[in-house]
Amino acid sequence: EPPADSRLGSSNPRFLRAEWRRPSVDVAGSLSQLALDREVSTATLATAWAMANDLVHSVIIGPKNLAQLHGYLAAARLTWDDELEKATATLVAPGTHTGDSWPDPDYYPVTGRVIRGQNT
Repeated sequence: EPPADSRLGSSNPRFLRAEWRRPSVDVAGSLSQLALDREVSTATLATAWAMANDLVHSVIIGPKNLAQLHGYLAAARLTWDDELEKATATLVAPGTHTGDSWPDPDYYPVTGRVIRGQNT
């Protein structure tokens, strides 16, 4: 079950349809373990992962408190190295996403990700 104090906990149908899917939850769990191994927060690692994608031109954060803000900002100091790229590519291969199809028809479909510096 999603945490009660989260956006998903509010039972918003759009969030549940677009974000609360088993493959995404599994990736989040694996990403949390990878973050723990790197001694950073999951939010820090996930934000750095988004920033390492050449298709992403900006990352929007929405901290609820100062601790969350610090976690997001720490992503700018995290060095995205080949080891992290390989580890995350095993979770979600470049050019794919965690679903069989984009479950949110109200928005543009996911086109995948491009490793920073490899967008030609």
